[in-house]
Amino acid sequence: MLDIFKALSFMMQDFRRETKPQAKVPRRFSETEKLDDDNKLIVRAMIAFAAADGRVDLSERDRVLVQLGTLCLSDRDTRFIMQEFQAPADLDEILANLHLVESRNTLVKRIRAMTDPSNPDEVAFLSRVEGG
Repeated sequence: MLDIFKALSFMMQDFRRETKPQAKVPRRFSETEKLDDDNKLIVRAMIAFAAADGRVDLSERDRVLVQLGTLCLSDRDTRFIMQEFQAPADLDEILANLHLVESRNTLVKRIRAMTDPSNPDEVAFLSRVEGG
């Protein structure tokens, strides 16, 4: 059986090759490095956003992956993301641990870019992130 994490890693590598600017290559995390705590919280919040209506469908998953497409993630980070898709975190817990103003601003920007204004669950989620 194909390892889903390896498959996602290959998909993300192909996506990055197709979408990254040619002039500037994003830094790739080594296997010993990982997303820092605030970036992990942002990723967790984006996935929690995708699950705002109680489930994560393929289009919501794609919206999250598009937002993450510019990052050069390690296999460890990719596994972390896939685990979060399986069990999204609670937004209140995430916001309580997100201390840097820059990180909160980044989160608001990414959630705003993913929000479908016709979806009341997503709009409510965005309001919670902006108000926190």
